[in-house]
Amino acid sequence: MSTHIENPYGGADPKKLAALESSRGIELPQDYKSFLLEFGGGSLIENSIDAIAKDEGYFELRILHGINPENGVLFSDLDSMQDCYEGAVPDDLFVIGSDHGGNLIVMLIASPHDVFWWDHETGSKAKLANSFSDLIERIRPTPPSPPECDFSNWESLPADWRSEYRRTVCECAAMEGRSDVVERWSALGRPFGESMRFAASNGHLNVVDLLISLGDDINRTCYDGRTPLDWASYRDDRVGALRERGALLAAEKAH
Repeated sequence: MSTHIENPYGGADPKKLAALESSRGIELPQDYKSFLLEFGGGSLIENSIDAIAKDEGYFELRILHGINPENGVLFSDLDSMQDCYEGAVPDDLFVIGSDHGGNLIVMLIASPHDVFWWDHETGSKAKLANSFSDLIERIRPTPPSPPECDFSNWESLPADWRSEYRRTVCECAAMEGRSDVVERWSALGRPFGESMRFAASNGHLNVVDLLISLGDDINRTCYDGRTPLDWASYRDDRVGALRERGALLAAEKAH
C-alpha cells in the first residue's frame, strides 16, 4: 500500500479517528481506518486509475486526505473536507481525496464501501473501486506525457506562441525545470507569466530561485487567486522548501 504514498502525513491519532467517526455518526471501513492509522493520508503524485466501466476512461489522483495533518495545507484535513462539501456531496458519501482538478474521491459510507470519482461541478461520478483496498491496489503510475514544447527550436516560435494547454514557452520550460530556457526568455525581455507557479508546483527549485533572482515574485497571484505555494501544497517537501524562500498561501498573503 505504501508504494503509492509519496509523502505520507504520518499515522493518525486513534482518538482523533474515533472522534471523527463519532462526530459524523459514521463507522468507516476497517481497511480505510488501518490506512489512516498507518499513513494518515498523503500525496498520490502522477498516479492514475481506470474506472470500473471501461468506457469512462481513467482518472489521475492527487491526494488522500488525513486527520488534522500538521502541514498547514488548506483542505488536506478530512473533517474540513466534509464541511466544505456539505450539501453538495450526497450524505451517503464520504470525501477521502482529490484529483488535480478539484474533483473528489469519495467512498460509500455503508457497505460495500465502493469508491468513486466525483465531479465537483456537475455531481456526476464514476466508480473507481469496490473498496478502499481495491482502490490502492488498482492505482498505477501515469504514463509520461511528451513535452508540450520542443525546446530545441523555441526561439524560432512567435513571441506569443502558446501550447495546446495555453502555456507560453517560459511556462512550459518552468514546468520542465529548464532554467536555461527561462534565463534566455528573460534576456529577450519577455514576461514570465505564471512560470513561478509551474516551477513551484513541479518542484523545480532551480527555476524558482532563478525567477526570484530575475525579479519575479514568489507570491505572485495566479489566475485563480491562489499563490504558487497554494499550487504546490499537495507536497509537504515542496511546501517547506518554498516557505524557506518566503512563499505564502493566498490566505496568509491577504492578511
